Amino acid sequence: MKKQITAILLGTTVLALTACGTSTAAAASNTSSEQPATETAIVGGWSTEDSEEITDEIRALVEKATQDKLGATYNPVAYLGHQIVNGTNHRILCEITTVTANPETRLAVVTIYEDLQGNAEVTDIDEEAAKQ
Repeated sequence: MKKQITAILLGTTVLALTACGTSTAAAASNTSSEQPATETAIVGGWSTEDSEEITDEIRALVEKATQDKLGATYNPVAYLGHQIVNGTNHRILCEITTVTANPETRLAVVTIYEDLQGNAEVTDIDEEAAKQ
């Protein structure tokens, strides 16, 4: 599981840096002391965390963003990173379990947008990224 999370994290970081047109060296030189402890912190770019640990704050964020999503429960497994925009995008590896007579559980990388007022919503659920 640790290797799978590391592979997802690495793939997500490479894609984000490629999409932003920023090299790893340039990203590392743009870190900010005002951001959470990260390997890189670039406004508009994805930053990876020193720890994949799910904190109470991340658990509460997932609960807030998924409270209106009927038919499934979302259990955060690993925090993959964040992106500073007009608010913050968070990428979280989640176990998603259907709420049915025969529940099915699958892994997916869930992107949650948290605005500056603290509202949160799911903006993407990527099961393919979780398979990498």
